[in-house]
Amino acid sequence: MSAFIDGNTSKPVIACPPYSEKFGGADVYSSLRVPSGIGSVVTIEAEGAAIAAAKMLSLQDPTLEANVKAYQEGKKQELEKANESIKKLR
Repeated sequence: MSAFIDGNTSKPVIACPPYSEKFGGADVYSSLRVPSGIGSVVTIEAEGAAIAAAKMLSLQDPTLEANVKAYQEGKKQELEKANESIKKLR
C-alpha cells in the first residue's frame, strides 16, 4: 500500500508494515520490493517511523531538531551503558 501512496504523491511516505506471524516477517517485502521511481522510507519499528517523520519535520523547525538530537543522544547513552553491562558479563 505504501508504494501505491508514494507513487501518487510528491510528499514523503514512511512505510512501517506491521509484523505478522502468518508470513514469518516476510510481509515487509511488500514495502521493499517496489517499482522503480518509488522513494518511500521503510522501517520495521514504529519508533523508527516516528523518528524519520520528526527528522523530516525538523528541517523547518529548529526546536524539533534539537529535540531529535537530544533523543538520539539519550539513546546513544542507553546503548553504551548496555554495552558496558554486557562486557562485564565476560
